[in-house]
Amino acid sequence: MDAKVKSCQGSFGVAVLFKAAPILFVYLFLAYTGYAQESIVEKHGQLSVRENRIVDKDGKPVVLRGMSLYWSQWKGQYYNPDVVRWLRDDWDCTVVRAAMAVEPDGYLTNPEREKQKIKTVVQAAVDNGIYVIIDWHDHNANKHTEQAQAFFEEMAKTYGQYPNVIYEIWNEPLNNHDWSTVIKPYHEAVIPKIRANDPDNIIVCGTQTWSQDVDKAAKDPLRFSNIAYALHFYASTHKQALRDKAAAALKNGIALMVTEWGTCESNGSGRLDVDETKKWFDFMDDNKLSWCNWSIADLDETSAALKPGASAAGGWSLDSLNQSGALVRKQLRIEHQQAVLAELKQMRTPDILYVPTPQPVVDKMLEMANVTKNDVVYDLGCGDGRIVITAAKKYGCRGFGFDIDPDRVRDSLKNVDANDVADLV
Repeated sequence: MDAKVKSCQGSFGVAVLFKAAPILFVYLFLAYTGYAQESIVEKHGQLSVRENRIVDKDGKPVVLRGMSLYWSQWKGQYYNPDVVRWLRDDWDCTVVRAAMAVEPDGYLTNPEREKQKIKTVVQAAVDNGIYVIIDWHDHNANKHTEQAQAFFEEMAKTYGQYPNVIYEIWNEPLNNHDWSTVIKPYHEAVIPKIRANDPDNIIVCGTQTWSQDVDKAAKDPLRFSNIAYALHFYASTHKQALRDKAAAALKNGIALMVTEWGTCESNGSGRLDVDETKKWFDFMDDNKLSWCNWSIADLDETSAALKPGASAAGGWSLDSLNQSGALVRKQLRIEHQQAVLAELKQMRTPDILYVPTPQPVVDKMLEMANVTKNDVVYDLGCGDGRIVITAAKKYGCRGFGFDIDPDRVRDSLKNVDANDVADLV
């Protein structure tokens, strides 16, 4: 085995630097993830709706976070297993959304071609143990009721046995589509086609005005089980007024799922609004709302996660990401780390003393190890993360910190953010 291994021991931990050392990597990886070998679907299983919450097999509220693929007819190159796997492993996505384009030049024109893209993504999600939203991406679904019925009947027959699947049967009705007289009757026509073959998996129903008027749906809800309602927003356009509307809908007892949202203006371009995006992050966390960001596409527009020409096989470097993609990826990874932190907190109370390695010693250790940007630094018992953070900030290399104490991990995450190295550590 051609491997280069370097180690430097601190006060109560070991920092290990290696190049191409598969055996050592496997050991460290298993040591860290032994508690989390099960996938997100194995952990939460069959989802359902209880009052205004989406809950897991144990009746506990569950929040899924991930990415939506772009219109299938235009960015179909990303509808493949490699992308799904990368979104799970690198972005920490627990759900992906496959946006079946209906028109123009979508399902209505090429049903088998577009349907195969959806099937590829659904199967990849099942294989990778994450949840997947099958989205009927249509603004005029009421004109295509029969096609939608046939499509979802087939999807339910094919995938209804898997708890991974969530159906979104009309992503964005228009503002002139009245909830009670147009949208609700459409849902009432499509839902039975699913329920005849899949009585359990959640169905998400679009709401009036591009899935914003959730308050109208709350006043006249559908009479089926395991139903959630779509809430869509674009942070620079939809602000506190829409959050108030969503809060009112939740108070009236319906469950919401944010199946599509953007960091920018509602046209997908314009200003990326970081402040409003953070407010939406807080709102969704506070109300335990699952979400998918729009979108995995290599376009020169604000909402696109990828820069033009980004690989169709995942593996994207930070240089391949647009500003929106980098922001959302960072949030997904932070949310995942916080979830892991909460699990660790319940597992074991630390029984060892924490003595931080002095910063001058950290600097000398990394210097002696001859760290370069091509290396990977692992710190076992990382404390506040100073070794891997210093390595990333000073040498530009990737780093992984491991600690049994959730408080130390929390300190590490704060320091990672303060030093702006979340892309590397």
